[in-house]
Amino acid sequence: MLGRAQTQPPPTSTPQPAIAGMSGSVGLGFGGGVVRNALKGKPYSLVETTTRIRTLPDGKTVTNIVVVRRMRDSEGRVREEVGDTGASYTLTDPVALLTAVVFPKSKVAMVTRFAQPKPLTPEQQARQAELNARTAAFRNTDPSPDEELSGKMIDGVYSVGSRHVVVVPAISSPTGQEVRIVEEKWISPDLKITVASTTDNPMPRMGKTTTAISDLQQTDPDPALFEIPVDYKIEEKQP
Repeated sequence: MLGRAQTQPPPTSTPQPAIAGMSGSVGLGFGGGVVRNALKGKPYSLVETTTRIRTLPDGKTVTNIVVVRRMRDSEGRVREEVGDTGASYTLTDPVALLTAVVFPKSKVAMVTRFAQPKPLTPEQQARQAELNARTAAFRNTDPSPDEELSGKMIDGVYSVGSRHVVVVPAISSPTGQEVRIVEEKWISPDLKITVASTTDNPMPRMGKTTTAISDLQQTDPDPALFEIPVDYKIEEKQP
């Protein structure tokens, strides 16, 4: 369970600086999702770098880079830190049923606790089964427009990809020409995480966004990294 550690977890750093402007993916979930979305027995740690390049009307380009360090232990607890300033990090504990935003410099942790999700009633289970059946039927009659890409290894893990294309007709485009927005995403079926993605949007002030991971390790991180230090002030928040 996520609790009070006897010592403050060591500071973390990332190999590249973070520049404000974007944020990495966050899979924390809320309420029952904290428990139901937890994946046990699949620990990892990695560095995720998101780069966004935009072209301004005058032809100049603006580049924003955000680096996120993310890790998960065998209990499904997740720690995420954006940038390398050490200003804060986020914890999600599906065992203790809480999330926390921790501020090491002020030694404060803002904790949100959730009730244990109740089992579905027979009526709810029946409605869920009906919804699943309707969803499956819809997919059979109206398959996804996404293009499946050939699997490949990314940072040491097998990943499956998909490509989604959005076509903006000329009549709706601010450029007066047809625009094709191409999105690609690669997911590790084993770890259940996104390991790479790109969005190429030629619309004005949009640009290309690329997310890639590095330094992927599939070993249990130090347990202290998922605990709130004992001398921190706890501020409770309502879910």
